[in-house]
Amino acid sequence: MNIRKSEVIRYLGYGRNPVDDKTSDMIDECLDLIDDIADYKCIYKRYSITVRNGVVIFPDFELKSERLCFNLKDCEEAYLFLATLGAGFDMQLKRYMRFDMPRALVWQAIGAAAIEDYCNDICQKIADDLVKEGLYLKPRFSPGYGDLALCNQRLILPALDSARKAGVTLTEGDIMLPEKSVSAIIGITKKKSACYVKGCASCEKTDCEYRG
Repeated sequence: MNIRKSEVIRYLGYGRNPVDDKTSDMIDECLDLIDDIADYKCIYKRYSITVRNGVVIFPDFELKSERLCFNLKDCEEAYLFLATLGAGFDMQLKRYMRFDMPRALVWQAIGAAAIEDYCNDICQKIADDLVKEGLYLKPRFSPGYGDLALCNQRLILPALDSARKAGVTLTEGDIMLPEKSVSAIIGITKKKSACYVKGCASCEKTDCEYRG
């Protein structure tokens, strides 16, 4: 993955402010390490859907969310999507948290940038294939966004067989493990759209420092 250093700095909360030399060197060292440790995996599956009265109806389950319905307006199909950096990332994070907390924070920021870039790369490939059918991809919408409750992970992950295919499971609090994992619903539309570009298009928070 070609992770931009500027993105890592942004995730660290520096905004447009310069980082000190020690932090800059630490970022470079961790960037050199990430692709050797990350085990990138992705699953996605295409479904016919019905969007009606605040509910998105899949063949085997329903997702209740007005915001998701708005995101999927005019969609008759959607993907369930899952991507992860794998367990190695979490293991390395635990090592840093025991012995080097500043490096752990940098590693977390690199993980956030890496999973975002990976999701965007996969979505670009999906979008390129859909164009051949005269179809387009909507922005990703994940459990925990807006009014789509996090507990909907319990429906999405089993549908994708995520534990077997990608090693992704849920805690009792519906948090995915490995930590740097993303699940999402992605609409398929006949109307040309901005596609997957960042999750910002489907997020209500307009003053977020991470918004591109």
